[in-house]
Amino acid sequence: MTSTVDELFPFDSFRGKQHLVIEACINALYHDGYDNVVIDAPVGTGKSPINITNLKYASDGFYTTPSKSLRQQLMGDEVLSDEFEGLKAREDYTCGITGENCKECSINQSSEQSCAEKDRSVRIGVQK
Repeated sequence: MTSTVDELFPFDSFRGKQHLVIEACINALYHDGYDNVVIDAPVGTGKSPINITNLKYASDGFYTTPSKSLRQQLMGDEVLSDEFEGLKAREDYTCGITGENCKECSINQSSEQSCAEKDRSVRIGVQK
């Protein structure tokens, strides 16, 4: 498992107990039968690279954070931002049709249809 963890880790070297935590997570999830793992560690431990390595080991998954500042930090990180696709809250997007904030967009508020579907309808001249 060590070589796999080393290959999947997004940085050249590990900090502190990152390697140990990653191996413990992988063992718990894939060998010991656990469905969930919680990593409770102080700020600066490097939980994001730990989480990304675990997700890469799994080949699929979601890494969520309720913190807008952490999401912005991850999306701006030179190394980590290449490891995932960011998904922001509706209020962090601008409507491509009206230019309004998507949370307040009149198109989005008027139906179940998304702005992307409305935009496609407008571009090809189809009214629904």
